Amino acid sequence: MDKKIIDVGGARNTYPHATHIIDIMPKPEDCKLHYTQMDICSGRWNYLDKEFDYVFTKDTLEDIKDPFFVCKEISRVGKAGRIVVPSILTECRIGIDPYPNSFKYAGYCHHKWLCFTSKGDTIIFMPKTPLTLIVDWTKGLPCKNSPEYIVFDWSDKVNAMEIIPIDWEYFYLCLSRYFVYDPLNIDKGESLNMEFKNVYEEKKWIGGYGIS
Repeated sequence: MDKKIIDVGGARNTYPHATHIIDIMPKPEDCKLHYTQMDICSGRWNYLDKEFDYVFTKDTLEDIKDPFFVCKEISRVGKAGRIVVPSILTECRIGIDPYPNSFKYAGYCHHKWLCFTSKGDTIIFMPKTPLTLIVDWTKGLPCKNSPEYIVFDWSDKVNAMEIIPIDWEYFYLCLSRYFVYDPLNIDKGESLNMEFKNVYEEKKWIGGYGIS
């Protein structure tokens, strides 16, 4: 029996082994695959639980309004799969967007989320803010140590988490600790609210929601 493989957001650059596609874009005229056109964030997909042997998605979750919901649906309809998203190193580097004046901001202008993994078994989403865009957090990091994509393989279910910074101090501390870089030179002094700093140290700043 042939495997059923779905590409989520695959109207363009479709996964070569896909048998199905779900995408908000209209079906391409030359597409011969099973195709569902819908907003993948809008509600339950019209597929059975564990209907697909493999679920593939690339360059999609960072664009959409609710990647956490989509991860739930991916987990529901699939037995295993691969998620490919731009790395946090890509999204925090100035001048990578192919548009004019991209030297003035970091990452891709149409992307909504920073994506990274925890211990290789959880994919984490954190919303982009002006603090992401106006600072080159990767300053000083060699390009060879900055992979363009994160490749996240999963089986049975997708473990996903959304980080919810309550205030800019939390967001700043998260990025400054991740990149070991303090562009505003405030993490070492008292100008950063110490109550926020203490809460960060206790890891209470993370709003995590796992998929059961």
